[in-house]
Amino acid sequence: MAKTAGVAEGSPVRVTVKPGRIVIDIDVEPTLDQMLAAFDPQKHGSEVMSDRPVGMEAFANGDT
Repeated sequence: MAKTAGVAEGSPVRVTVKPGRIVIDIDVEPTLDQMLAAFDPQKHGSEVMSDRPVGMEAFANGDT
């Protein structure tokens, strides 16, 4: 079963327990290419900073 699922010794997995079920998923972080392919500007709001840095941002950038 593990071979068919693509799980080998040392593979990171996530175990979830639900009523009547134990679910084991391969815990693989997406690659940058996968994340960029999934990015939808309409859905994610095309984040843009519309104001100048404030608080710790100002100190980090030297904009005090």
